[in-house]
Amino acid sequence: MVRGFAALLAVLASSAGAGTPELDDAIGAHLRNGMQPEAVPQYRWSKADLNSDTEPDAVVLLIDPEFCGSGGCTMLVFKGKADGFEFESLSTVTREPIYVLQETNHGWHTLSVLAAGGGIDAHQVIMRFDGESYPHNPTLQEPALPQALDGATRLKLE
Repeated sequence: MVRGFAALLAVLASSAGAGTPELDDAIGAHLRNGMQPEAVPQYRWSKADLNSDTEPDAVVLLIDPEFCGSGGCTMLVFKGKADGFEFESLSTVTREPIYVLQETNHGWHTLSVLAAGGGIDAHQVIMRFDGESYPHNPTLQEPALPQALDGATRLKLE
């Protein structure tokens, strides 16, 4: 069973053109525990050291139709470790662009994502880490003022 799952992950990763085996394993493990399948959905991702520990963390946007709606897609954040990635946070209705701001909160950089849906016009919002995770629903967060994005890094999701 494990060998078959590993082979399936390898095929999906090569067909999606995304990620690393370690990231695929982390996404698959999180989805099996909390939500979904034995297959890794399509996703785009970028590395960034969000918690200043010198290990690159992963920001993942699940682009599979099962994880997207009219407001956007599910965003996962994984803490980078020497031997792979560990699930840290999940946010729904997220769209690109995604920015990493200079500001930190509880040791993690603040993010800004494009929020839309629920009758609101699309706009960038501030996503501050609360000590446990980033906000679950971006549409409920404060708008990002233009000066908040000064010096921010736009993530290039692959």
